[in-house]
Amino acid sequence: MLKNKYFKWGVGLIFIAAAIYSLTMNQKSFEEKTSEDRAEYLETLKSMDPSPVGGISGFTDFNYYPADEKFVVTADFEEVITDQHFTVFMTDGSTEELEVAGEASFKINGQELKVTLYDEGETLLLPFTDLTNDKETYGGGRYVNVVKTNNNKLQIDFNDAHNFYCAYNESFICPVPPAHNDLKIAITAGEKNFK
Repeated sequence: MLKNKYFKWGVGLIFIAAAIYSLTMNQKSFEEKTSEDRAEYLETLKSMDPSPVGGISGFTDFNYYPADEKFVVTADFEEVITDQHFTVFMTDGSTEELEVAGEASFKINGQELKVTLYDEGETLLLPFTDLTNDKETYGGGRYVNVVKTNNNKLQIDFNDAHNFYCAYNESFICPVPPAHNDLKIAITAGEKNFK
């Protein structure tokens, strides 16, 4: 009876140790997850038809800031209930109407920021400019796709900020981020200038 009891405890400890090991090994660091997301983004753009990067000689990858969790923010989100649209100017001089989803408020480095997000169906679009534009990042601004939630909180990861496709290929038409999404802070996260 005693041997049987120790055997059960031993088997139980082995299973617990295996579960802990499995969970530990399956947990990816923030840097690893960001790297995987960026690799997936690269493959998506390369496989598009037409691809904004497909005809670029010698192109292998985008240029990014190192992953930085400081630029992952939880924002308070105030949804727009009415069918409100905003006229966005495009790089070719035309305009498009985007459906306003709402406003998000958050802090980075202690600075209060507020942006407008637009409804793209499955995700929300956050087009923005910041103090890195025309220096380290594309002068026309960048964008982040934000996952929709069923509450008044959003997670915005500026490590997922990307250039608009016209930064790689002038045959693509891109939106000009609205003035109210001009962040008076350097967002040193996400994609840098395309080279």
